[in-house]
Amino acid sequence: MKPTININQKSARTEDPIDIASLINFMELNPADVAQQLTIMEEVVWKKIDVGELLKGDWTKSNKDILAPTIRSYTAHFNKVCLWTQLEILTTENVRERAKIIIRFIAIINNLMSMNNISGATKIASALNSGPIGKLKQTFKVVNEIQPDAMATLNKFIDMQQNNNKGFRTLLQSIQPPCIPFLGLYLGDALYIIDGNKDTLEDGTINWTKRKL
Repeated sequence: MKPTININQKSARTEDPIDIASLINFMELNPADVAQQLTIMEEVVWKKIDVGELLKGDWTKSNKDILAPTIRSYTAHFNKVCLWTQLEILTTENVRERAKIIIRFIAIINNLMSMNNISGATKIASALNSGPIGKLKQTFKVVNEIQPDAMATLNKFIDMQQNNNKGFRTLLQSIQPPCIPFLGLYLGDALYIIDGNKDTLEDGTINWTKRKL
């Protein structure tokens, strides 16, 4: 019987991915089980997000931990999952074994996408596309030898983030809910609206057009 990540849904915490990963053999896990548990944790983080924190771009300010705690919590969770992904790969010395781990993470991305967990899939894809992992040229060469379609799947997902997340926007228009989208898309849009539009018009009146955006 394969071990699975044992997390009680009610007590899932944002720090769980790495804490749990240190106790188990990653390659013995079923990708579908990992994706399911990551989605449970993702839901917990998302439900706590205060939309009001997006209105003034508070997450970009020096005292962001006070002004935008729920967005900061999401960011911390994003970084934690990315770090976990990187550590699973970088702490494995054998090139072929590293390649198998990357292939397993790509399988997890596929499972996350089948659950409409775009946010979770983005976190792992970001780690696989990061500088430390991208330098593993020999490892990715072996990935292509073992499973040629794996890199095509990863590159297709990464391409969705190009041109202001055009691929994600198209996907969200057709996806059947429930869905956990990528928060970075909305943070970028909010910042564009905040920085690109004045709060008041030249006559001193409130810029209601900005408020409607």
